[in-house]
Amino acid sequence: MQRFALWVEFDLRPGHLATFLGAARLDAEGSVGSEPGCRRFDILQDPERPDRVCFYEVYDDEAAFLRHREMPHFK
Repeated sequence: MQRFALWVEFDLRPGHLATFLGAARLDAEGSVGSEPGCRRFDILQDPERPDRVCFYEVYDDEAAFLRHREMPHFK
């Protein structure tokens, strides 16, 4: 079985972490909770660089990821 996975890295400007994480959590919860093709959406933070945040996302296939990009919680 093949899957489509992404690793996305963000280097945030100081002072924007809380706002970013709030939006990211809404995206992650909406993705895993309501998108049939989304299998995993992890939000990771580098303990040595607190303004660096990474997403690890797994979808059934690329089509599921493209549908994810059209969802309200993504925008």
